Amino acid sequence: METRMQVENSLFDAVTETHIKASENSVGQGHIELVYKQQKANKVKEPNTKELKLLLERQDYCCAISGIPLDPETAELDHIQPLSRGGTHELANIQIVDTRVNRMKGTMMMDEFIEICCKIATKSG
Repeated sequence: METRMQVENSLFDAVTETHIKASENSVGQGHIELVYKQQKANKVKEPNTKELKLLLERQDYCCAISGIPLDPETAELDHIQPLSRGGTHELANIQIVDTRVNRMKGTMMMDEFIEICCKIATKSG
């Protein structure tokens, strides 16, 4: 049986690994390079290991959107304001979410995503 520390470390490793993958999968490579250049020029500070661990702890190891408990296979970083819509890699624009929730949210802003979820819930009864 894994200790809490082992679970926390493996969850953190999974989250930091998706930090790069999330960017590459959500928008084209050319756009990513442009965003990185703009952020570097504007001195945008990306979150470091300690900050991401604290974020994970603040979220109590649960999805920031749904509250679903996270594990290493289901945790991903999400850009609250998607990169494709002008978002940055700054900590203030990052949340850790369940993979399924992140796939559903895609490149939507949070208010758009919540509105669609409410419509689905209403329609489903």
